[in-house]
Amino acid sequence: MCGIAGIFNQGRSSPAESEAAVRRMLTAMRHRGPDGEGLHRFSNGAFGMVRLALVDLSTRGQQPLWSPDGKVAIIFNGEMYNHVEHRRRLKASGYAFRSESDTEVVLLERGLKFAEAIRGMFALAICDFRERGLEAAPTVVLARDPFGIKPLYLAQPQGELGPLVISSELRALVRCGLVAPTIDHDALRDYLTFGFVLQPRSMLKGVRQLERGSLLVQEPGQPPRTSRFWMMPPASDSGLDFEASAHRLREVFEESVRLHALADAPVGAFLSGGVDSSAVVALMAKHNARLRTYTVKHLDEAYDESAQAREFAARLGCTHTEVEVRDAELPDLFQRFAADLDQPSADGFNTWIVSRTAAKDVKGVLSGLGGDEWFSGYPVARRMAALSTGQGTLVRRLARLAERLPHLPVASLEEQLNRVRDRSSCLQLWSAAHRVFRPAEISVMLQEESPDGATLLEANLGGSFTEGNPLSLALILDVEAYMTCQLLRDSDATSMASSLELRVPFVDLEVAGFARSCPESHKVDVQATPPAKRVLIKAVEDVLPSDIHTRPKRGFALPYERWLRGPLAATSRVVDASNALARRGWIKKTPVPLPDYPQKWSLMVLELWAQTLRS
Repeated sequence: MCGIAGIFNQGRSSPAESEAAVRRMLTAMRHRGPDGEGLHRFSNGAFGMVRLALVDLSTRGQQPLWSPDGKVAIIFNGEMYNHVEHRRRLKASGYAFRSESDTEVVLLERGLKFAEAIRGMFALAICDFRERGLEAAPTVVLARDPFGIKPLYLAQPQGELGPLVISSELRALVRCGLVAPTIDHDALRDYLTFGFVLQPRSMLKGVRQLERGSLLVQEPGQPPRTSRFWMMPPASDSGLDFEASAHRLREVFEESVRLHALADAPVGAFLSGGVDSSAVVALMAKHNARLRTYTVKHLDEAYDESAQAREFAARLGCTHTEVEVRDAELPDLFQRFAADLDQPSADGFNTWIVSRTAAKDVKGVLSGLGGDEWFSGYPVARRMAALSTGQGTLVRRLARLAERLPHLPVASLEEQLNRVRDRSSCLQLWSAAHRVFRPAEISVMLQEESPDGATLLEANLGGSFTEGNPLSLALILDVEAYMTCQLLRDSDATSMASSLELRVPFVDLEVAGFARSCPESHKVDVQATPPAKRVLIKAVEDVLPSDIHTRPKRGFALPYERWLRGPLAATSRVVDASNALARRGWIKKTPVPLPDYPQKWSLMVLELWAQTLRS
C-alpha cells in the first residue's frame, strides 16, 4: 500500500525537472507511505512512490520494483490477495523471486492480461523500457482495480500528446505545477446533487480518475489508449435453493476474509453493531486470536452501538477500543477532516475519526463496507421493488402526473408534492434517497438550469437504466455510484490520512460473482424475517448474535444535526459557507434557510476543503 505519482511524455523538459515535480507530489502524500520512498527518472519523465509496508516489510519490497532483466519497473498501490498461489505457479515455471512482496508477483505477470490475475485492490503504473532501452522513453501502462477501491487521478493539461500526470491524490497532483486547482463545474453539480462526485470526474477541471477495471497504455509521443479488462457480470440465476446459496456464500466470503486478513504487519477491524462488520470480525477472529477491533462511541444513544460492539468483541476475545467523540474536540477535528478528504464529500467523518485511533495500533483494518450494496441492505432497494408491483404502477403514474404540476406557493405542500414526484421511476427514487439539494435549488445556486439526479446518473454511468428488475438496478447503482464514487473513495482518503490501509472483503471478485448470480428472492423477501440481506445473514448466522437482524440499522452513523446546532455552530457561523462559496464564484446564491444535514454540512465541507486546496 502506498501513494504513487508520475509524469510521463514530458517532451523537452529535463529529467531533473520531472524528478523535482514528482518529489513534490510524493512529499504531499507522505501520510500514505511513511515506511519508504522510491523514484526513478527517465528521458521524458519520472515516477515514484511512498510506501506503507504490510507485505514483505524488508527493503526488498521497496519500489519502484524492477524485473529480473532490469528493463521493466512497477509502482503499485494496493494488495494482491491471491499472490501466494500465483507466486507458487511462477516459481514452478522457473522465476526466481527476490522478495516476498505481492508487487513482484504482479510485475512478473507479463502481458496486458496481468490485471486479470489480480484478486485485490490496486492502482499501478508500469514502465517498460524493453523496446527502446533504459535511456529512452518507456511504454507506460496504468491500471485500476475492478471496483475502484484505490484511486488513480490523471491529467493531461496540454492535451493528449502532452505530459500525462498521475497521482493517488488530487492535492498532490496540484503540487506538480502542471495542474491548476480550478473547480470542475460538472463535478460541483454532482456534489450539490449527491454529496459526492460521479467518477471518472474529479472536483478539479481537467483531472479525471482512471475508470475502474481499466487499462491505459501510452507509447512515447502517442495519445493514450484505454480499454476495460473487467465489467460487472450480468445478473443471472445460479439455480441454487436458499440453503445451498447461503452455504456457497459462506465458502466464498470466509475465503475472502481469510485472504484480506493476511499481512506481515498487524491488521485489525472496524466493528459496529451491524451484520456486515460483525460477520467480518467473527470470521477474522478464527485466524487471529488477538484481533484488535475499533468502534465509535457517542453520547447520543440513538447513534451509539458501542455496547453491542463491546459485548460481541468480548465474546470473541478481541482487544476492543472505543473511540469517543467529545463535543469540545469537534471544531478542530472537523476542519482537519475536511482538509484530509482530498476531495469533498458529505460522508467519511466516521471513518476518519476511527482510523486515527486504529492507526496507533495496527497498519491495516478490515471493514464491512459492501455488504449492503451486494445484498440489498438499503431500504431504498425494497422501496424500488415495491414501486414495481401493481400498486407501485399506480404510484408511478401519479408521480409522473405530479411532475407536470406547477410549483406550489406553500412550502409544506410543495414538499409533499416533491415526495410524490420522487416516485416517478426506480432510478428517480434511488436518486432521491441520496440527494443533498433538489434540482430547483441547484438551479438557484448556480443560476442555470440543473438536471435531476436520475439524468446525471444515466449520463455519467453510461448504462441504459431501464426499469427491469428493480433489485438488480439498485445493486448496480449502489455499487457503481454510491459505493465506488463515495464510500470507497472516502474510506481510502480518510484511512490513508492516518497511514492506515483499509481492506474490504465484501468488495471482492468472487463475492461479486456470487451476488450477481444469487436469486433476488434470496436477498429480499418483505414477508420474511429478516426481510433484507437474507442469504448473507443465513450464511453467517452461526457466528452472529441471535438478535442482530432485529437491531435498527445504524452503521457508523453520526449525530450531524445536534453537532451543527451545538459544538459546530460556531464553525458554521465563522466559515459562513454560503457567502464564502459565493465569493469564490462557485455558487451564485444559496437557498435559505438551509437544513443542517446534509445541506449545511455539505457546504461547510466544501468551503473548508477549498481553503486547503492550495496549501
